[in-house]
Amino acid sequence: MEIIFVRHGQTDTNVANKTYGIDDDPSINSIGITQAEKTGKYLQMFGKFDMVFSSPKSRCLETAQHINKNIDYNKDIIIDKLLAEKSTGLYANKTPEEIENMLNKHKKTKSIQDEINKEKNPFKLAELRFKYDTEKSKHGKVETPDDLINRINKFLNKIKKLKCKRVLVVTHSSILAFLNGIITNIYKYSHIFVVPPEYSYVSNPVRNFVQKGNCAIIGIKLEDNKFKLVIPANNLHLEI
Repeated sequence: MEIIFVRHGQTDTNVANKTYGIDDDPSINSIGITQAEKTGKYLQMFGKFDMVFSSPKSRCLETAQHINKNIDYNKDIIIDKLLAEKSTGLYANKTPEEIENMLNKHKKTKSIQDEINKEKNPFKLAELRFKYDTEKSKHGKVETPDDLINRINKFLNKIKKLKCKRVLVVTHSSILAFLNGIITNIYKYSHIFVVPPEYSYVSNPVRNFVQKGNCAIIGIKLEDNKFKLVIPANNLHLEI
């Protein structure tokens, strides 16, 4: 089975570089619509999709609808809460800079960040980054990294039970960011990124490699009951 994960198209909240609140449900903007349509045209090469899953949020459903028009998919979209964005708690509607300022005022996270800035050992660095993210989640009253990983694994176990050839999944940046590590067995906090070979031919290899980039794609294959990475997270197709 082939499974294509796609992040939703651009919203005005993305443009403002702010996190979403749990009740925020913006539509994709005009650029997001174009991104979704380009993604649909790109996905035509893969052939017929048997099922399409989506997060309950409008930005994902709208992205899926625009993609579906281009891949000739006329069945219902299956909404699954396991694909929802990571909860943002106290960090809702804030920029990364504003969140960092909040955390710098929190004694424990500030102490861990100071350790990260000084540490050189990659093993200890990865451990400290996980510790920081977990503490950040607790302080902000949001879903922890382990909680999110467990949720993604529950969805993947659902996928394993399907009798399909090809499945499309439209979801959020937090799902894609952790999915990459789950499939490759690369520890997320090691800060190792898997990139497509095409990036070696562009002037800036990370120009578009943003796992959180709108309409970024991850392609995986289920073979012998194991998931294998085929398409690393990227949105190069938007340049076509």
